[in-house]
Amino acid sequence: GTHCHPQYLSSIFRLNKEREAPPLLETMICYRNYNIWKFSRALQFFIFNLLQLTIYAYTSATPETVLFNVRLNELCVGGRVEEAEHLLLNSLACSLSMDENDCLKMGKIVAVECSLDLKWHNVEPDIASFNTVMNGWTKHQRKQVRRRAEDLLKKLQMMSEISQQGDNGADFGGYTYPQPNEVSYNIALNGLAKGGAPEMAEELLAQMEVSDQAWKNPTLISYNTCIDAWACSNSKYAHIKAGNIVKKMIRKGIEPNTITYSNMIRCYRPILAEVDDAAQQCEKILWTMKKKAKESSDPSKIAPNVVTYTSVIESFAKSKHPKAATKADNLFREMLVHEDTPAPNLRTFRAIVNVWAKSYDLDAPKKIAEIIQLVEEKHASGHENMAPSVVLYAELANAWAKSKNPSKAKRAASILRKVTRVYQETGSAAMRPNVHLYHAVLNVCASCANSAYFDSENQRDALKVAFAVFKNMEKQQYAVPDVSTYDLLLRATRNLLPVGGARNDVVTALFEKCKRDGFVSDHIVKLVKSCADEKTYSIMFACAIGEEDESCCKHGKKVVHLHKIPKDWRRKASDFNYSENRLI
Repeated sequence: GTHCHPQYLSSIFRLNKEREAPPLLETMICYRNYNIWKFSRALQFFIFNLLQLTIYAYTSATPETVLFNVRLNELCVGGRVEEAEHLLLNSLACSLSMDENDCLKMGKIVAVECSLDLKWHNVEPDIASFNTVMNGWTKHQRKQVRRRAEDLLKKLQMMSEISQQGDNGADFGGYTYPQPNEVSYNIALNGLAKGGAPEMAEELLAQMEVSDQAWKNPTLISYNTCIDAWACSNSKYAHIKAGNIVKKMIRKGIEPNTITYSNMIRCYRPILAEVDDAAQQCEKILWTMKKKAKESSDPSKIAPNVVTYTSVIESFAKSKHPKAATKADNLFREMLVHEDTPAPNLRTFRAIVNVWAKSYDLDAPKKIAEIIQLVEEKHASGHENMAPSVVLYAELANAWAKSKNPSKAKRAASILRKVTRVYQETGSAAMRPNVHLYHAVLNVCASCANSAYFDSENQRDALKVAFAVFKNMEKQQYAVPDVSTYDLLLRATRNLLPVGGARNDVVTALFEKCKRDGFVSDHIVKLVKSCADEKTYSIMFACAIGEEDESCCKHGKKVVHLHKIPKDWRRKASDFNYSENRLI
């Protein structure tokens, strides 16, 4: 095993009691690739003695119980939590003296037949056994299932109370159910937090607060977990709930730490786009942490870390504040310059790049280019965890879409060429050009519509870049064109080509490709209608155009019945709404 405490041993131990001599121990260490190593018999005795010393030094559990807990943990780590819980409950059924009344008192928690391997026949599960299975439920892939950790806690609470009632309780053959401990309640809180049930988590926390048993009272971890539950809930009231929990902590004499305030900042995410000063409130929490760290005898417990700074920077990306990018950049520069602040990680760089990309600052492309260059320099100097990715370059292209620079389409194309070249030279999966990068470049081309900043030559160049990118997209197969690809190409055609025969020809060619690929969505129909003249449009949708009704005669437009569009044209358009009463 890698840890001293038997609850965290990663090995699987099996007792061999075939001989009358002291039990022999065959230790099998199972690594993630399931290679099995078997030790010699002399080493078996040595490891067994070492295990015994560890067991009796740290816990009163028997060797069999420790091995049983290791087996439960192995099942949970392997994603077989249901099997681990059945094994736990079956071991109880085999080791207890139960009659019909006892089973009724157990609330039918043992709902499976006793079909255990003999090696677990006489094992008496302890609190670590229950905590191991509960912790396994909190890591389940399905969100709702993670709440089963609390269900197991309730069963344990009930049976512990029954078994400790003395003469009035059930006879469990001398076995006393373990009491849930602090870890048990925190695991259950974590399961509710990850299971999207903040109200249930807060209810459990309230039960812990009113308990007259000291070991059951909530700790700093309990409160932080409950705040985390609200941070994960996406509720608009999460920040209010978190604030109330923090006030409650302080009244009970529990000082918030870095994790507490970092979770509070996350609680503001659902309202960042709606409340103007939400990002400023996040920044205020950061300044509060810095102030308390200076006054504290142990600043490490309250000082903001890289997660805190990054969360505040991310909050400015959704803020409506006119100086959001500047405020976020100030925090980022502070992390770069000051020694008493944490150094930014790759997530921090992505966050500040995202802030600048969403801003309408004319210097945003320049700022992002400088940040990307800094990432490249750090990676070249040996920081393996600072490898640049295609996400950063896609954000740079998005920033160019808001620029008024006449050559921005060529600048965006150069970004795509650079990413493609680096990927071909290094083979880095992080630098593989994806559909988001291609669409960002196409969006830059489509945004060159304002004649006040882009003359006809600029617009022709932008259109050439758009179709060159589309051909490259089809040729390289880094990203497969989808409905958004044709949407952007049609927008570029409408914005960059004047009305006339040339535009009709381009729209017709694009529509034929779109039909062939099966991406004719209702939005594509609207775009084609806005790009082509009435005659061209009528020819393209001849199979779906009905007779002119009164409303159409007023506007001089013909109607397309969406339900008449062939299914082959729209087979990949998942958002297509073709009900019979829909007309375009």
